[in-house]
Amino acid sequence: MNGRHGFAVLLISTLQATVALAQPEAARQPPGPFQAVLDRIHVDATSDAAKQGTLRDERIEAWLDQALASLAKETKITDLKLPVRLADLQTTGVQPRRPGAFGGQLKTLLVGKYIDQSGSLQNCVVFADGHARLGKVEGCVIIAQGTVSLESARNSVIAAGQCVAIASGDGERRNPANGSVIVTPGWVSIDEAASGTLIVAHGGAFVWLTEDVFFINSPPAASEQGSSKSLTIADFPLEVRPAHPIAAKLKGESVVRVDAKRERDRNSPLRNRNGMKEPFGVVFRHGDRRYMATINEAIVDESGRPVESLRDWKVTKVIESLAIFSNGTTEVAVRIAGNP
Repeated sequence: MNGRHGFAVLLISTLQATVALAQPEAARQPPGPFQAVLDRIHVDATSDAAKQGTLRDERIEAWLDQALASLAKETKITDLKLPVRLADLQTTGVQPRRPGAFGGQLKTLLVGKYIDQSGSLQNCVVFADGHARLGKVEGCVIIAQGTVSLESARNSVIAAGQCVAIASGDGERRNPANGSVIVTPGWVSIDEAASGTLIVAHGGAFVWLTEDVFFINSPPAASEQGSSKSLTIADFPLEVRPAHPIAAKLKGESVVRVDAKRERDRNSPLRNRNGMKEPFGVVFRHGDRRYMATINEAIVDESGRPVESLRDWKVTKVIESLAIFSNGTTEVAVRIAGNP
């Protein structure tokens, strides 16, 4: 091999080594503990075991046990435990109501991409590879890649990749033992009272009325009234996610609603469970400009032209006090300050 060829081989080898060393640090590191759980949800959502009701995932339950043990140690609530385990479940998928039986889902496994279940859930496990929109839940374990929106909750464990929104409160007034555990790297919004709730929300939380509520590893919570405590748990198994740069430029102002009773199609996405009003858009500021965005439509200015700086973004979900913006690969939760 002559000198020129030898130099070429050496140069190529050096470049390959340099490229390997230059790979982003995040690409070489394993996912954080919560992201690993969400990755498991992605796999479980299409598994045969989930379809057959035989799903067992020790890694997900190990993370849940670790999270509860960490909370129990620091809050001194020693009886914290999972309200239900996969091995306790009896059925999979939404089951038809039987005369004289509990009018919802009982000890049922619900797994899928997007889960929309309006009835009551008791001692159920819900794994959503996207969003979960549920009614009243009690004694449930719920984990979603995106958002979890509930009518109400009691004694449940709820984890979401983006945010958790509860419309009618969590727990039971004057009985904090029935509060839920809520974990998310994003936002938590509880529009009514929370009693005995343990909230881990890196993005922040809003609760209208708090009663013996713990805010863990969370910014100072916004609440109208009540009692709460703040804690820091250094080893809690929830990694901090870097905020997308666009998050600092977006400020939600108000929800746009319609009177869904006027909608003839009962399956219209503009109709909520009560047939009254459902959010279909949001008014927000981007920089010094105000826009109104409709769910799942391109964001345009007052003349109907696409907003160039937001061309790749859409509002994909509005849940009471939060709007979710997405560019197809990243979701950003934006607080709506003027939510009625």
